[in-house]
Amino acid sequence: MNKPLLLKFIVMGFITLLLLVPLSLIHSMIQERGAYRNSVMANIASSTSRDQLLVGPVMVVPYTKTVTQWRKTENDKGVDAYTSKQNGQLFFLPETLKVAVQMKTELRKRGIYQATLYHAAINMRGTFKLPQDYGIVEGLESYTFQTPFLFMSVSDVRGIKSTIDVRFDGEDKSVAPGTRVAAFSNGVHVPVMQNIDHSEQADDTAFDLNFRLQGTSRLSILQLGKETEIAMTSDWPHPSFQGNYLPSTHEIGERGFSANWYSSHFANNVHQYLPVCARAQRCEDLMASAAQVALIHPVDHYVKSNRAIKYALLFVGLTFAGFFLFEVMKQLKIHPVQYSLVGISLAAFYLLLISLSEHIGFVWAYIVSAAACIFLLGFYLVNVLQSAKRAWLFALSLGLLYALLYGVLDSEDYALLMGAILLFAVLSVFMIATRKLDWYVAAKEYFPQDKQGKVT
Repeated sequence: MNKPLLLKFIVMGFITLLLLVPLSLIHSMIQERGAYRNSVMANIASSTSRDQLLVGPVMVVPYTKTVTQWRKTENDKGVDAYTSKQNGQLFFLPETLKVAVQMKTELRKRGIYQATLYHAAINMRGTFKLPQDYGIVEGLESYTFQTPFLFMSVSDVRGIKSTIDVRFDGEDKSVAPGTRVAAFSNGVHVPVMQNIDHSEQADDTAFDLNFRLQGTSRLSILQLGKETEIAMTSDWPHPSFQGNYLPSTHEIGERGFSANWYSSHFANNVHQYLPVCARAQRCEDLMASAAQVALIHPVDHYVKSNRAIKYALLFVGLTFAGFFLFEVMKQLKIHPVQYSLVGISLAAFYLLLISLSEHIGFVWAYIVSAAACIFLLGFYLVNVLQSAKRAWLFALSLGLLYALLYGVLDSEDYALLMGAILLFAVLSVFMIATRKLDWYVAAKEYFPQDKQGKVT
């Protein structure tokens, strides 16, 4: 290969490597702005109310158990008995639990950032059925039972925005703060059934709870009933259903969504996990049974900008390859400074994209940034390529690349496929355009030499 031609390739590669410096700085800035946005959203949540996890209602029966033990006497000639008291709690889940949630949302802004808050009107109703002697088979005489109570846990109690109306067994009950259960520190409890006769199988006892709950971004409801039904409606059009239990049915439209969950204790094993969580405070398995919905923003301009800049090197390489193709086929000479200026303008596209997207949204920011870059290069290349037709043809080709890149960014599921097709299509165009080009002849024409082999 002609040495000047090889030198040209080396210079182009060196300029491309130098452009990695501003591109990496812009990439770091995108990540920094995204992290700052997340901290602002967390700050908004901390000053209002955070994501909410709702647990309950659960029936709790406190007890004191008298335990008799034997020990050796002081002279080791015999044994005597002594007693100790052990306190504990028995937990009973609802036979049926039906939860209805009507959610309205609002955007809470701080500067240019915003967080999604929801206000949920929640109704929980169902039945409890306590077994005879609370399920104690042996040693019942050693148990002393206290007044049963219901508890309901809310992960951030600041979100409770109304009094909690509780009706149990046809009577209105008073709600007291605190759950009285160590594993669930935040919440409320309701004393019930002071004069219960536990010696017989209890009939189904109905309960009904109504309250309003505020939270940020995500609502999770533990499916605690032997049969649990959850019906949720909201005016937010972009829900993300998460966790191990997706809704059995859901509808999503421009005006909001509705979703329904159904679960039984055969499927979620909460009747096994709740005692382990309450006593040993190992609650991972229990929390996995929650029905979860997150209120997301479908266009995260930081994520898309971060994905877009990953294609920056490909853009620079394709642009430089196009320039070089014009040089060889049209016998033009483009100075390395001109290569550098074009490369910097391509890097400026990503800076414009992230800065504008914070104010006008990602789509319009992409359109404005791409248009600015295309028109700037079209105007500049009129003299570089020595033809207005060549310049604007090149600019339109760049515009097509930007349009294809947006398609890749907007289709996350098919991004890899579309990126591979794009790269293969561009490679095919270059190979077809140069299939009849004699590179040795082109090199001599582009870099003419005198008899001593020096470039003239």
